[in-house]
Amino acid sequence: MTVSLEIDDEVATLLQAVRLRTGLTFEEIFSRALAFLDWALNRRSAGLIIATLNQETRVYREVDMEQLLKPAATAARSDAAA
Repeated sequence: MTVSLEIDDEVATLLQAVRLRTGLTFEEIFSRALAFLDWALNRRSAGLIIATLNQETRVYREVDMEQLLKPAATAARSDAAA
């Protein structure tokens, strides 16, 4: 499958920076990002949070992405309707 995307300069710069930092191809970046997003959506749908943890201070910070909040809200509505 071929996917064509039009991205702005800011996203293009970010994409290039990720390529340089990781050595991954565009296809690998897209594939891994999609797999990670799918994993995160599945966790949120299960009612879990996605967070980072500072191992030294033991302080965690929840990932704040609107797209990750939607599956949890959808799952809660589905549970309530059942």
